[in-house]
Amino acid sequence: MGMSQSYGPPPGDRQDMISLLRSAVERGITFFDTAEVYGPFVNEELVGEALSPFRGRVVIATKMLTESPAARTAAGGPAWGGNSEPWPCHRSCASG
Repeated sequence: MGMSQSYGPPPGDRQDMISLLRSAVERGITFFDTAEVYGPFVNEELVGEALSPFRGRVVIATKMLTESPAARTAAGGPAWGGNSEPWPCHRSCASG
């Protein structure tokens, strides 16, 4: 769910996205899935703000990608990929 990436003009109207998420809860949606790649962190902050009134009633899942220092994209930028080892998760949490 890339509210800060995919819906509306980037990053979309924040208040519209918050209203949409809260409306989803009011209609019975209780599981929300986000990812660091949609921001980074912008989407998690948006989802957290929108769903804070529903703490304990909803589940928020997030995924993370890590930069692979050895891999580069065709354009020369860092390549991102899934890495479920503990160290990138700890590093990401510590820096956020």
